Amino acid sequence: MPSSSAGATTEYWNRADVVARLTFTPASGTITSGGSLVLQAQGFDAYNFALGDVTKATKFTVAGNPCVGATCSPTDVGDHVVTGTNGAATGTVTMHVLVAGAPGSKSYGWGDNEFGQLGDGTTTDRSAPVQIGLDTHWASVAAGGGHSVAIKTDGTLWAQGDNQFGQLGDGTLTDRSIAVQVGTDTHWASVTAGSDQTLAVKDDGTLWAWGSNDSGQLGDGSTTDRSVPVKVGNGTTWASVASGYAHTVAVTTDHTAWTWGRNDEGELGDGTTSGTPRLTPVRLGSAADWASVSAGDLDTVAVKTDNTLWAWGENSDGQLGDGTLTPRSTPVPVGVGTAWASASAGSYSALALDTAGHLWSWGNNDFGQLGLGAVGDTKVPTQVGGTTWSYVSSNFEHTVAVTSGGTLWSWGDNEVGQLGDGTTTDRNAPVQVGTAITWARVAAGEGFTVALRP
Repeated sequence: MPSSSAGATTEYWNRADVVARLTFTPASGTITSGGSLVLQAQGFDAYNFALGDVTKATKFTVAGNPCVGATCSPTDVGDHVVTGTNGAATGTVTMHVLVAGAPGSKSYGWGDNEFGQLGDGTTTDRSAPVQIGLDTHWASVAAGGGHSVAIKTDGTLWAQGDNQFGQLGDGTLTDRSIAVQVGTDTHWASVTAGSDQTLAVKDDGTLWAWGSNDSGQLGDGSTTDRSVPVKVGNGTTWASVASGYAHTVAVTTDHTAWTWGRNDEGELGDGTTSGTPRLTPVRLGSAADWASVSAGDLDTVAVKTDNTLWAWGENSDGQLGDGTLTPRSTPVPVGVGTAWASASAGSYSALALDTAGHLWSWGNNDFGQLGLGAVGDTKVPTQVGGTTWSYVSSNFEHTVAVTSGGTLWSWGDNEVGQLGDGTTTDRNAPVQVGTAITWARVAAGEGFTVALRP
């Protein structure tokens, strides 16, 4: 008699009665504070037979708080992970909450603008936020090495900046200082910008990639750069994706994690450091409890559904947070005993939020990017300030974060004004960016920052 995965019976004739795996529609969503997202759960048994709609028997929670049936309504601005449970089977959906009353947000940028990545029609660096165009319908934003990408509330995807490898996805290699639309699709759900590549998930659960592919970081089985989106495999259960210098990690709706691209330092987490890149997605172990991932230059950090934090890859500056400088080719636990909510990997440092809204940092601190009030590396998570935070983003040598009250703060390297405080002075502790209290989302690129607010 065949054995089965968690939540499924071993009796063949009862297999259709027990849910072993869940998927949700939509796979992600954006609402305004006070709004709601209505979810639908589809069940599969241990033999991967579809059981149909199991929404009524599924319990949904947000940060431990129950939803009303399948209707979830978190109010705090920022990202929220909704967990659905049906017996032993679980699944997650990421919700992004915008400021109440806003159909979308305005986009702002500052810092390095060599390639037009701020999208203001110039290549002039900015040391304070400037509005990018007049559109007020932006839902999410991401920043890479020299380009930035964003999704509007209508599901369209836009890009600007460096396009040397086709990372803008517009079919050309021409840099753009004003956002150009990526194709004509209106079903983009989430997007990530790596160093010179872009990957995005559509609301049908498919994954797409374009840009630099010298290490196979696009996952399409080749090392050919792409100037338009190409589909990554045939999967339709991708939930989120993150890309670093030349490697990519992604999580599916059933909580499996997959990695591909460069693997010189074990950043793929598959137990090897052969230097041989992976050209297609390879499953990370056998675990099916991954919630979110973030890719740094040569390392990866990830949070599981049980709120534990894990890291792997290069560890020359303590960026894995395990108290050592030993590189790891498989995931190791970080900050044991703390309930983690999300993490952001920088170049040689990382930051993470716990479920209480406290912010922690570790790794390289040459420019004060850890926000601890002094320079000097640390090999274990160390708390940043005493406020509560809702979102953090780190890239290269600076960090930006939004508090639970909607204010925006930054710290670290400020050579080209990427901190947005009107100066080019490095900061080793958080400094406020302007006085606005409605910041909804922020993304740190390499020497620049983009952010959204009404």
